[in-house]
This record gives sequence, C-alpha cells and structure tokens, in this order.
Amino acid sequence: MENSGRLIAFGCSQTYGHCLPDCYVENDTWDGIGIADNPSKFAFPAIVGAKLNRETVNLSYPGCSNKYIWHTAVNYNFLPNDIVIFAWTLPNRSMVVTNKDNIEHVGMWPSVDRINKSYQHYVGVSNSDINLEIEAWHFMDHAHRLIKPKVKTILHYCLVSMKYENRPAWAEVDFQAGFESVVKPRDLDYALDNAHYGLRSHRVIAKRIMQDLAIAPSSGV
Repeated sequence: MENSGRLIAFGCSQTYGHCLPDCYVENDTWDGIGIADNPSKFAFPAIVGAKLNRETVNLSYPGCSNKYIWHTAVNYNFLPNDIVIFAWTLPNRSMVVTNKDNIEHVGMWPSVDRINKSYQHYVGVSNSDINLEIEAWHFMDHAHRLIKPKVKTILHYCLVSMKYENRPAWAEVDFQAGFESVVKPRDLDYALDNAHYGLRSHRVIAKRIMQDLAIAPSSGV
C-alpha cells in the first residue's frame, strides 16, 4: 500500500463520528445534541488514513442524504492518487438547495421545520421505499462512474444492506458490505448519544476497510 496521497471519505453521521468523545456538542435542538464543527479523529476515516499514512479528508455530514453525498462528490477536485471511500446512507433523506451557499438537509427525524415536514409528507403520502431506492441508485451509480477513472481506488459501503436489495441491471456501482454486517453484535458499541457507532465499532469498520483496500484493484487514469 502506498504511503502518500489522500484518503477521501463521504457519508453521513456515522462516517462523521457524530457523538464520539471529541464530536459531542450539547445544544437546544429537539434531541439536545448539536453538530461538531469537525468530524471525529476517532471515526473510521481518520483511523484508515492514519494507518495508510495519508491525509484524511472527511467530507461527510450528519443527517445528510445520498443526494448530498453525490452532490459533494461530483463537485470535488480529486487527484489521481486518491483513495475514495463512500458510506452511502439511508434512501429516505434528501436535501433542498435554498441558495448557492445553503443546503437544508431533510429526512424522517422529528422536526417542526416547514421544509422538513413538507418532505416527510411527500415521502409518507406520495412515495415508497422502492422509489426512494431507485433514486438512490442513480446518485450512487453516477458518482461511481464519474469518479472511478479519476482516482487510484474507490470503495462503496452502505449503512444497511436491506435498504438496497434491488440493484438495477444498469448499475456499475456495488457495495463491499453494509455496516450492519461488518459490525457484529459482539463488536457493537455506541457513542455518547447511545445511538451512533462507538469507538470499538469504528475500529472494526476501519479494519474491514483496510482488508478491502488490500485486495482492491487500482483504477488510475
């Protein structure tokens, strides 16, 4: 494994290391927890980056959607020696670009926000799991096709495998694993909110990624 270049990670709160010891912020939101300014140094991207002696660029964000992950990734300036890790999130999330510099993340969590409640109504009344999954496959596959030729290696994971059981025939993207199968019950622990992955779980995910990188073919340009 080369000891130069960057490790670029995309994902949501689990990839961010939300509520790990250095990433826990109390505030007056509905659940009493805010979002730290920077991702955790204990999260799996930082662990993998350190093991590879690579600069870690963690571009994940808590509560984000696959649309946001796609949007961030396709607009990022990759370098040929980058290793890219995607941890795709749940399909029942989205984002609203309210202006060029502001994005509203929307999902199925408790909220009184007008935009979020409108999205929840749309999902609950006018949509279905299969429609959300089809849309997610478009985001994931386009990101894969666009970025793979630009970087050294690209690997894809998802939070929950059962959310992506209907892989379209046209899709080139494929998952290494779902995190629910990587973090076995014996390894599962929780962060300070008792909901997100804890320190041990992040180490387990990092170990699996290192194993996958050891056998992953290089893409290159």
